[in-house]
Amino acid sequence: MLDAADLVLIRAAARSGDASVQYAGMAPGGALAVGALAGLAVLGLLIVGLRRLDPRRCATLLAIVAAAALAGLLATRPQIGTDAAEAAAVALGVLGLGAIGLLWRELPRDRETEARTEALASLTSRRFELAIDDSPVTVFEQDPDLRYTFVHNPPAGTSATDFLGRTDHEVFSDRDMRTLEPFKRQVISSGIASAVEIEVTIADKPRYFSLRLEPTTDPQGAVVGVIGTALDLTERRLHEQNMLHVMRELTHRSKNLLAVVQAMARKTASLSNDTDDFVRDFSSRLRALAAVHDLIAADSWSGAGLRPLIDASLAQAIDPAARAIDVSGPDVKLPPDAAQMLALAFHELTMNAVRYGALSSPSGRISVRWGQVGNDVRLRWREAGGPAVYPPHRSGFGRLMIERLVGDALDGTARLDFRPEGLVCDLTFPEIRLTAA
Repeated sequence: MLDAADLVLIRAAARSGDASVQYAGMAPGGALAVGALAGLAVLGLLIVGLRRLDPRRCATLLAIVAAAALAGLLATRPQIGTDAAEAAAVALGVLGLGAIGLLWRELPRDRETEARTEALASLTSRRFELAIDDSPVTVFEQDPDLRYTFVHNPPAGTSATDFLGRTDHEVFSDRDMRTLEPFKRQVISSGIASAVEIEVTIADKPRYFSLRLEPTTDPQGAVVGVIGTALDLTERRLHEQNMLHVMRELTHRSKNLLAVVQAMARKTASLSNDTDDFVRDFSSRLRALAAVHDLIAADSWSGAGLRPLIDASLAQAIDPAARAIDVSGPDVKLPPDAAQMLALAFHELTMNAVRYGALSSPSGRISVRWGQVGNDVRLRWREAGGPAVYPPHRSGFGRLMIERLVGDALDGTARLDFRPEGLVCDLTFPEIRLTAA
């Protein structure tokens, strides 16, 4: 504070117009230095704040700094009088302390906000990863040279390391690049998002993808690469191809079935004594065809097992698990055409056993056994315990079909032996007529 003598000298100098009289308590250069140091201190705090606070808070601090600078200017001008200079110096100190207090209060809040923002970003990223993991979607980014900089959930059979740091030319074949590269270059050059379906080779297998790309830009809006998603359509395409194959197979089988039914109807009619006989025999044969087609369809039209064919035929007359029935042999599977003909053959043998053979007698038995002999499969249907057997005077539908059609359908032979003790049917065909079980 100034004493009374100082005030008297200043007022006297002011009255006499002596401009060389300086403030006795502090030289103007010292006041300037103090104001500059205070301004630098507040400016330093402001720079820290600019790195941590939002724009509105920074605007508040700028106003504080402006006021502090004005106060510093007033403090270095003795012309305004010592009272005003002291007031300005006090204001500078108060404003400086206010700036410090504001930063002290706001910086912890900003750190908390930043921590919450980082936690939310981490949670959002984790949610994204959970949504993508174990899905058929791959997310990736590439730079202008089409070098992979980010890959998440890569296609099955690959890992992110198979792509990261590598270009498409290093990952895909030249054939694949003829589709991939022009599409990606177009997105980079035009800056417009686009989508396409492609076929590429991954892990030596063809894969199908729905590819969508968007350009990535820098803060100035320049395109610096692409970000994209690749939806794996391989399973869908394979399913579509399989369904197309099944439909073609179904069409083929339906035509064959109609031809068989037509031939069966004509032959049954020519050998029937009356309409009732025709309806009875034709209906039972249609049921046999329906049963075998159920078996074939249940295995995606790939064929039917030999044991299920025999059981389905016997089930029309007797429980296949009955003591009178003995069926044994390895598990083998026949293609659809061969299965269809064998099913008709077993149906005719079963119906014959019911009417004239082993199943017409309580003591009758049927044995069906098969196995592999060399490169052939041999099957024997043998009846015993029934009425005495005599060769028929004419060839019926069953005999004609077994001896003429079944052997040809299997690229083998079929022989009926009418032994007195019971009918025996021997079928022989090459093992190559079997299909994978």
